[in-house]
Amino acid sequence: MKSGSAREAFVVLGRGLKVEKTFRARERGEASISEPTPLFAAGTLRGLAWFRHPKNGDARTASLVVAPFDGRRFGRPRVISSKSPGSQLALAAAPLGAREWVLAWSRFDGQDDEIAWSRGTPGGAWSPLKMASANDVPDITPTLAAHDGGVMLSWARFEAGNYRVAVARLEDGRFTAGLSVGAAGSVFPSFLPNGSGRKEETFLLYRTARPRGWEVAEIDREGQVARRAAISGEVGANSERPRVSLAPSGVTFRWQVAGDAEKAANGGDSTFAPWQEVRP
Repeated sequence: MKSGSAREAFVVLGRGLKVEKTFRARERGEASISEPTPLFAAGTLRGLAWFRHPKNGDARTASLVVAPFDGRRFGRPRVISSKSPGSQLALAAAPLGAREWVLAWSRFDGQDDEIAWSRGTPGGAWSPLKMASANDVPDITPTLAAHDGGVMLSWARFEAGNYRVAVARLEDGRFTAGLSVGAAGSVFPSFLPNGSGRKEETFLLYRTARPRGWEVAEIDREGQVARRAAISGEVGANSERPRVSLAPSGVTFRWQVAGDAEKAANGGDSTFAPWQEVRP
C-alpha cells in the first residue's frame, strides 16, 4: 500500500508468486498509516517507515515514524518528523551501508514544499530533521538510491517557471547542491536497477513535457548525465510509467495493453530508444 491510509500495513515476502511470510504493522488508537515503506538491506527486512495520521487527519497532520523489525515482528515506532506547518508526503528510502538508512520526503515549511531527510537505524538513533532543499521554490517527489557506497537523491524542483528533475549526492553529512538532469517540464523521477555492473553509475527514469514522453538518463558519481535515451510522440505520451529494460545499445520502454491478449502475451507495447552520448 502506497496511497490512501489504513489502520494496518503488511509486508509480504516470497519468491515469484509464492508467498512465504506476511508481517503486519499497526497503529494504536484511532491513528492510521499511509505510504508504508519497507527498509531492506541485502535482501533482509530491517524495519518499516510510514506517515502516521491522527483520527480524521490528512497529509497536513501527518508525522513520520519508523519501526524496527527483529525477524518476527515490528517493534515500537519512533517519531522521526513530527507534524509540520503543512503536508508531509512522498516518502522514499535507501540503505546506507548494511544497517543504516536514509529517508527523504516532501515537507511543507510554511512557504512551500521542500525535501526533508534524516538518517539512522530502525531501532536506534536518527539524525535531526534536515532539509536537502531550502529555497523559495517548491521541491517535490523525492526518490533515493544506494549509489557507489553512498546515497543519491532525485526530485523535481521548480525553476524558471517549470519543474525540472535534479539530482544530489549525500557527502560529509549533507546533500550536495542539486544538478539539473532533465529539461524544463521534467517530473516524476524514479531510479532504476543498475544493470551495468559498474557501481559508479545509476539510471534515472522521468517524464518529459517538451516533447511529451519519457527519458532515461545515465548518471555518474558526480551527478552528471553521461548519456540519455528518450521516446516521445504517440507512444511516449502514455501517462502510465513504463517498465524499462536497459541494454548496452539502448533502452526498451514497455507498457501493458489492457484487453489485447496478443500484445499482453508479448509483454505489451514496447519501443526501443538508442543511447545518445551527452559528453565524451
